[in-house]
Amino acid sequence: MKKYLMPILFVTLLVLPSCSTYFDLTEAQTSYYQGDYDRALNFLLLNTLQIEKAQGSIVYSLDEGIVSHAADKYKVSNISLARAERAIEDNFTKSISASIGSFFVNESVRDYESSFYEDIYSNIFLSLNYYHLNEVEDAMVEVRRSLEKLQLREQNLPQLRASLEKQLADNNVSDIDNKLTAFNSDFYSSALSYYLSSLFAFEYGDYDTFRISRDKAQATYKILPTYYQEKKYDAFDTLESVKKDSTVINFLAFSGLAPIKITKVDRNVLVLDEYVDENGVYHKPYYTNVIYSVPQERGTNVKKIEVLIDGKKYYLQAFENLGKIAYEALQQTCSGEYVRAYIRAISREIAKSVADSSSVKEGQTYAQSSIFSDVFTLFSYAAEGSGDLRCSHFFPSMSWIGSFEIDPGKYNIQIKYLNSRNEVIYQEEIKDFKVSKSKANLVEILSAK
Repeated sequence: MKKYLMPILFVTLLVLPSCSTYFDLTEAQTSYYQGDYDRALNFLLLNTLQIEKAQGSIVYSLDEGIVSHAADKYKVSNISLARAERAIEDNFTKSISASIGSFFVNESVRDYESSFYEDIYSNIFLSLNYYHLNEVEDAMVEVRRSLEKLQLREQNLPQLRASLEKQLADNNVSDIDNKLTAFNSDFYSSALSYYLSSLFAFEYGDYDTFRISRDKAQATYKILPTYYQEKKYDAFDTLESVKKDSTVINFLAFSGLAPIKITKVDRNVLVLDEYVDENGVYHKPYYTNVIYSVPQERGTNVKKIEVLIDGKKYYLQAFENLGKIAYEALQQTCSGEYVRAYIRAISREIAKSVADSSSVKEGQTYAQSSIFSDVFTLFSYAAEGSGDLRCSHFFPSMSWIGSFEIDPGKYNIQIKYLNSRNEVIYQEEIKDFKVSKSKANLVEILSAK
């Protein structure tokens, strides 16, 4: 019976799912970076089936939602982001109760475990969609949901880490705890969410919520300075002085691109050391490669944003660092992937060890045994794939804010994104923007630069 063990294993490995989670989005990303959002959206729409096959419906819906928002197609964006949100919620529930059997399948066949930033910032963009559609009450609801999700995440984070620690302990793995440091995140509240909450509440006429949200936004960036770029924001000085009939113009700008995932291989990881068994038979050491994904930063080239309102110059301040928050979140999902990949690698090498021992007992030569091991390794790596590269591709990496008191009226507005050499790398012009009393008068600008 033993002589049939290896062929059976080979066939098993051949039929294991090993589909790639990569799809080339270069054309869409280039168009998006250049500010041609309609072209980027058309690429996604023309390749919907292929993208969904490679990366799943959640990633596609997130990408379509953000690109549609950038293209001012707010209703389309709402449909896409709401669809992603529902699927993320379903998959999160499944991931919490995932069985140990899921460790032995390739990452690409697991339900996509989205990173939390994709979930909370989806609600931010949903709120902005509703604001642009003049549905301020719905915008307030979406901002509130983003804050509720952050509270839920703070509760679930220790549970997720404990689950991975248990899985490591159950498989006698104790030397990769450093992979779990990503779970030591302090991001549990969003000043950006509170800032938007204050603006929407002001326009809605809910002045208690306006004041509470404004104060919580200030408290958040002071308590969590790691995620914010300045020690003090002038926007809140402006908001401190406004009254019910005040006229304020507010700016929210986004720049850059949040991180994505790339494949990493840890080579020659020792799994089983050499030893001599009770029969005096020597067993060689076994090494393996662990294939998984890691986040790769993309960031922004913008160092300053200049605003001209009828020629009068103002500056926005870099605010919530979405790129840093996204990087931490991706590290957490990649940590889970690493743990699963490591356990699969151990199981693979132990199986090789058993196969080699069985081969020797069956009278095979060392060369024959080595060939079996090499072929086993080849098919194992083929089944392992190239890491789980699923993630959204178009979220920004930095937010910028500014709030300025101004007289009611119509204004011509210029927004300029400047790099480290003070060169304009992106700009927008808005003609006859109407500024009214007791309104948010929110101007939103987005560029991947």
